[in-house]
Amino acid sequence: MHYNLHIKPLLVLLFALSFFLLAAPALSQGTRESWMVAARRTEGQSDLWALPANGGPWQRLTATTGDERWPAWHPNGHTLAYAARRDRNWDIYSLELRTGQERRLTTDPHFEGWPAWSPDGRFLAFASFREGDLDLFLLDINSNEVRNLTAESPAHDFEPSWEDANHLLFVSTRDDSHDIFRLSLADDTASPLLTSEQRSERQAMVVPGRQGILVVAAEGRTRDLAWLDAATSHRPALSWAGGVTHAALSPDGGSVAWLEHRWDGEVLYRRSLEGGETRRLNGPIPQVSDLAWGMVERDALRAQLQPLQADALPPYTPQPSEFVRLSDVETTAPRLSEQALPAFQTMRARVAGELGEDFLGTVSELVRPIHFSSEESDYLSWHKAGRAVDTLLDLGWRRGIHLMDVVREDWHGDVYWRYWIRCPQQDGSCGEPLVEAPWDLTLHARRERAPGQGGLRGPFIAGYYIDFTHIAEDEGWERISSYEIPEFDWRENMVALEYWHYQYTDGLNWYEAMSELYSPDELNEMFGWAELRERDIPLWRLRSKGIPLPADVRTVPAEMVIP
Repeated sequence: MHYNLHIKPLLVLLFALSFFLLAAPALSQGTRESWMVAARRTEGQSDLWALPANGGPWQRLTATTGDERWPAWHPNGHTLAYAARRDRNWDIYSLELRTGQERRLTTDPHFEGWPAWSPDGRFLAFASFREGDLDLFLLDINSNEVRNLTAESPAHDFEPSWEDANHLLFVSTRDDSHDIFRLSLADDTASPLLTSEQRSERQAMVVPGRQGILVVAAEGRTRDLAWLDAATSHRPALSWAGGVTHAALSPDGGSVAWLEHRWDGEVLYRRSLEGGETRRLNGPIPQVSDLAWGMVERDALRAQLQPLQADALPPYTPQPSEFVRLSDVETTAPRLSEQALPAFQTMRARVAGELGEDFLGTVSELVRPIHFSSEESDYLSWHKAGRAVDTLLDLGWRRGIHLMDVVREDWHGDVYWRYWIRCPQQDGSCGEPLVEAPWDLTLHARRERAPGQGGLRGPFIAGYYIDFTHIAEDEGWERISSYEIPEFDWRENMVALEYWHYQYTDGLNWYEAMSELYSPDELNEMFGWAELRERDIPLWRLRSKGIPLPADVRTVPAEMVIP
């Protein structure tokens, strides 16, 4: 009896403790919120930004001097993994939101990216270039042991995601396209889910309780959310505008969000996989990518967010300008508008800093005379405003390797190009691996292998490259699409490709930029209404360039409005 008197308080205490432990998950769930995080590029670098899953403004989460990309939420809700570039080296890091402490998880000098947590948070899968091509690696967080999962594959294997605790899904170029493969962690064997040279699949997402894998699929000139499964390939796409860049599944698997590329930035959408209304959550905001969605600790996340900042800049006011001669640039007429010169010099210095070579010290073309005209050029060209640069069309070869490549990108029916320059140093200190297949623009490809198609997609290549297009866009230099009109089609005429052309508008239309350099009389003489109509320039194009129009044509029929 004496013994029982002592044991009763202990049993009561154990019962109370067990009740607390059982209730703890439900209680902690109330401290969590559904948030999205993405990489957003501002002021020449990528940082991580976050917003609530129900919408709102993007808020900065990281504010370092380097780049952060490819965020991945840990199951615990308060740790974030990502790839970061520090001291010219891409490695995998984690951020503990409760303390704000960043921890470096990998230390190899070669590129590493695309981290993905295992369901229990013990392992981290990622892609690394440390063995001469992109392979999948598995990091044991407790022991720091690292294992190459795709050592036998010479292809690019990257962008892992967890199907379950024992299987990874990933993107591979083994069949000469981006295809989704499944890898068993039991024996490191990989097999394709479904391969197709006509369709590229990225960003595999497993939807609990549903057949098939949700992917971002590119086919023809569209990129949409689609189901990847041989038995269900007839299901329609979940998106509709054909410009999906990145997507993420909700933590409960019931909804999907995606970023849709537009000319003025990325728009974030969300919809239920059961159907219903698609909601716009944010945007357009330029240069947002690498979307991730998770249940996160509310207080820990909010404590790390930076104060909101206004995105909109005050409108630019045109001001008198003049041409400035560039004595250290090799080209026919080395001049630019003084308004574009600082942006050019910054872009030039950044590229040279990455390559160790002055890529923009020699260019194909800068300025054109106001009266310049030819059958294969735009009479209303930004070159005339001193705000355009044509890079070298080719950089030649070194030791049998092409020093530049262009990758085709289709956006809403238009063809654009991304310009990549091979790094002189292939040790991981310059650039990043090129995971897209470059376009073959050789005469043999254009005339013999794919006549009338402007060439064709070439093989995937290994090596480090800098994305010149990315740096140019950082500094305000916009690329243009290839011409695709009957009399001037890039598929038949090499000059119409325009992958080398970048222009600095800085919020101005073309006529405003020209007005900085020329008097109204000079502009009227060369670009008056009668002169332009004689040249048969479409009315919508004149309006887009800001050309002053006569009163009787300022209001036009709907079919003549800018498309």
